[in-house]
Amino acid sequence: MPASEVIKKAARIVLNGGVIAYPTEGVYGLGCLPDDWHAVDRLLSIKGRAIKAGLILIAPDYELVAAWLAPTQQEYERITAATHSSIDAPVPTPITWVVTAAPDTPDWLTGGRSTLAIRLTEHPIVARLCDKIGS
Repeated sequence: MPASEVIKKAARIVLNGGVIAYPTEGVYGLGCLPDDWHAVDRLLSIKGRAIKAGLILIAPDYELVAAWLAPTQQEYERITAATHSSIDAPVPTPITWVVTAAPDTPDWLTGGRSTLAIRLTEHPIVARLCDKIGS
């Protein structure tokens, strides 16, 4: 099956509430729509992960995770500096950032904390999946 068809199929699964495995820079990750509680609950169950552990949102650019965040000026400046040009540029080496979460970010993402972990990545499959899903 061509890569574009695999991306389309994976996107359909996620958009219909499913959980998928996908490659990242270091390991395979499990993913779903972050705002779909039932999908997140299934992901947590598959991983054997407690909700209080929180999750990492992964995206090719800041814009796709911005709605979940309320970064301090210092957090914003650190991420901006790391991207070397703008907040929307992908990070050359994936870094997991712990950033102040927006007030309405669900506890199932933050683990009940006031922060949220995000990873900006250049991985081509992650980028294509996120673009196709819009999340």
